[in-house]
Amino acid sequence: MKELKEPSVGEVVFQASEAGLELTATVSKRTDEGFFATLAVSQESGKVWESEDVNDPFDTFAFGVWFDGAGLPVLWRDIDGDGKIELIAPLPKGDLSPQLFRIYRWTGDDLLYLKKRCLIQSSSGNYVWSSRGGEFEEGSWVETFEDGKAEIVTLKDDDIKHHSSAYEGFEDGIKLV
Repeated sequence: MKELKEPSVGEVVFQASEAGLELTATVSKRTDEGFFATLAVSQESGKVWESEDVNDPFDTFAFGVWFDGAGLPVLWRDIDGDGKIELIAPLPKGDLSPQLFRIYRWTGDDLLYLKKRCLIQSSSGNYVWSSRGGEFEEGSWVETFEDGKAEIVTLKDDDIKHHSSAYEGFEDGIKLV
């Protein structure tokens, strides 16, 4: 079995570009439980914003990987069609429950924290932002975003299924395409 290499301080662990702005997460500190990363937003002329170092994985602007899971950015794009770029990052979790995401918006000069929500499948079949979290007996939710696809978890009759799908964002969530 291949052992995963732990990233070193200074190593880039997430990078994405949208509308001429590049977001980079770089390992800033290692701990016994994982690592913290700082974020930077850059454009052609250079860096326009950088997060501060934090020491608490429960801080709103804490990004990294810790004993209870990953809290690194997974998406940097206009996910709701409003013309503004959003940053989506999961809250670390260690159980089988819908993934809570932290949602931030780029204002043009700052990264503004908006809310924590999960993407739960609604009766329309779309995945809508919901404050509902915790244990689920049945349902379907977005677990993460990877390689341009939404990773979906479905729990039904004590059976867990995973699949990925392309998606389009809209004001209240995403729809699979």
